[in-house]
Amino acid sequence: MGNVQRGADSKSRPGGGHLVALLGTCDTRDNSDRELAKYSHIDKATVPFLIIHGDKDPIVPVDQSRDFHAALQKAGKDSTYIELPSEGHGFSQPGSLQKLLNSIRELFARHMNTGVHDSRYGR
Repeated sequence: MGNVQRGADSKSRPGGGHLVALLGTCDTRDNSDRELAKYSHIDKATVPFLIIHGDKDPIVPVDQSRDFHAALQKAGKDSTYIELPSEGHGFSQPGSLQKLLNSIRELFARHMNTGVHDSRYGR
């Protein structure tokens, strides 16, 4: 992932230490064959993933999320991928926001046994 900075103090950013442990850093990857090393730490994943990406994202190529989801599935990890049509690097359409909220709610219900059912969210 290109956003992981060389030598950055990843533990000072929320979730940073976990991402570095899972994906590695520029310093720990085999840079001679970056494509193969890209997900070399994926076997360490122990949490479910919810990946949501706008198909018109001008900052992060949508293929990165598609590829990451495919790699998680290939490794037998729990991953849900949702691609939002006509959304960029943020979600502003009411339908997209509702889908985002419902997806988070479903993830929590599935993995945290919350049993929360709220008719406002179509459940």
